[in-house]
Amino acid sequence: GHSVPLLVSNALQQGSVTNAFTFNAPVASSVLLSNGPSTGGSNVTIFGQSFATVDATAKARFGSTSCEVTLWVSDSSAVCRLPAGSGHSASVSVSVADQDSLSAAQFSFNSPVVRNVSRYDPPTTGSASVTLTGMNFGTVDRSLHARVSLTACEATQWVSDSSTVCKFPNGIGAELLQATLSVSGLQGSLSSAFSFQPPIVFAAMPDNIPSTGSVSVTILGSHFGMNEYPSSSFFGNSLCANTSWVSDSSLVCLASQGISNNLTASVSIVSQLGVKSTLLHYNLPIVHSVVDSV
Repeated sequence: GHSVPLLVSNALQQGSVTNAFTFNAPVASSVLLSNGPSTGGSNVTIFGQSFATVDATAKARFGSTSCEVTLWVSDSSAVCRLPAGSGHSASVSVSVADQDSLSAAQFSFNSPVVRNVSRYDPPTTGSASVTLTGMNFGTVDRSLHARVSLTACEATQWVSDSSTVCKFPNGIGAELLQATLSVSGLQGSLSSAFSFQPPIVFAAMPDNIPSTGSVSVTILGSHFGMNEYPSSSFFGNSLCANTSWVSDSSLVCLASQGISNNLTASVSIVSQLGVKSTLLHYNLPIVHSVVDSV
């Protein structure tokens, strides 16, 4: 304790001095476990000095959170039942008889672990809800942040210590994307978690064009991207002279010349391919007249 009075007795006379001296403050120097689960409940031994030679109702804290139970063991050790929490490098302190410890010990809760996702092929338009499951997400909402590779989720909603929901950002491409969850400065990730859905071709307008080409044909479909990405389109084996992005559901192709029918339309966007057969026809030749040259 601190501010201890001093009482002196001589025969029948007594004298006293208040606040005469103070016992050394407790010092927490190390912990047996340097990290533990976000759910708490583990027993962690704290080592140090000046914890008292008898049980003086020691109270331990990790950061600003008190241990669920603190058990005095000796002048140099106490056992804390770990509270739930999250974060890293939390100071460990012990209070004995209202004296707070000097702390050189630190403790970190385990980093989040992402083990699975509820869907692997989100749409290019984004805004789809994808559930991330794992552990050490926190027993209360601690302002989680999820991202897909380098792009933050539109929103992240904590559900439980093992589940959170990401509102998926828009994007495109077959590249396998990493899911990362950040909780109180600690991060966990799952590699190769997602790839966006490939383009799908529905129709072409118009679907009959002159053999001379140089006609703008609108290709209708989905998953063409919410922004302009490198793209190309083909009718049969002929590359369109130009492909212009319009929206996630339409592209415009400047068709080349040709003479075939029942041509397949192909759309390639960031290495992903969408194909629709029997989509475009070049106009059939028309004979207007025959001139007898004899």
